[in-house]
Amino acid sequence: MTEVDVRDLCFDAILVRVTGENYNPMSIAAFVALHVDERISLIMQRRLRFFAGEREVPIYEAVKSLSDARR
Repeated sequence: MTEVDVRDLCFDAILVRVTGENYNPMSIAAFVALHVDERISLIMQRRLRFFAGEREVPIYEAVKSLSDARR
């Protein structure tokens, strides 16, 4: 995936569930660097949460924002 300007995204933080209910932060750069199959897998398994400040952003909205930022 190409570089993404994080200012164009509707989220500024990502949490990924590693085990059980425990979530760890993941940088946007690390998420973008994942192979597309890995990103899709995390999304389909509902292991990601996206946030804009304290507000949780719906996954669809976050993924659309990421896609739009690449254009």
